Amino acid sequence: MRAFICLELGAETKQEIKEVQQALRWSALSGIRWVRPENYHIILAFFEDINPSQIPCIDSVLQDTVKQRHAIDLSVSKVGGLPKDNRARIVVLEVGGEVKKLKALVKKLRQGLECAHIVYDKKPFIPHITLGRSRNPINLVLKLGTGLQITQKDFSVSRITLFSSEITTTGSVYTQLTTRFLVS
Repeated sequence: MRAFICLELGAETKQEIKEVQQALRWSALSGIRWVRPENYHIILAFFEDINPSQIPCIDSVLQDTVKQRHAIDLSVSKVGGLPKDNRARIVVLEVGGEVKKLKALVKKLRQGLECAHIVYDKKPFIPHITLGRSRNPINLVLKLGTGLQITQKDFSVSRITLFSSEITTTGSVYTQLTTRFLVS
């Protein structure tokens, strides 16, 4: 099954991000499949195919990862694109704030997955929240110009969750498999 580990966002944060996304929908961007607000998250590790029997092991890694780690204060203040702003296939909000703490959490998590021999996508971690995807590259700099900057939104994250991900014709459907909490 397809699955991923992410930091979940609170309802207020999702609402603020939804407002940014709605403004982008009315901008010069077209051909974007927009992520539903309930699916906003910060992905830490992606699994193309895990066996359900691996879930307890992954939960154990999550439990070890969150030990004595505190909630992380983050922010978003810029719309960006992956792989690059001038040829984006993914429209994102770039994440700032306590990024060193976030990267340390990801490093600990991924080391735990490797020690447990759990196969995950080893792409470098780029802290972001996905807003939408495009089949064709988009030059966000040309389309949005100075609209890439937004009013900074601050938020805190403390829930780290393993979700399964099923792709359907109406978008991805996520099912929570296990959740652990950073110390608040």
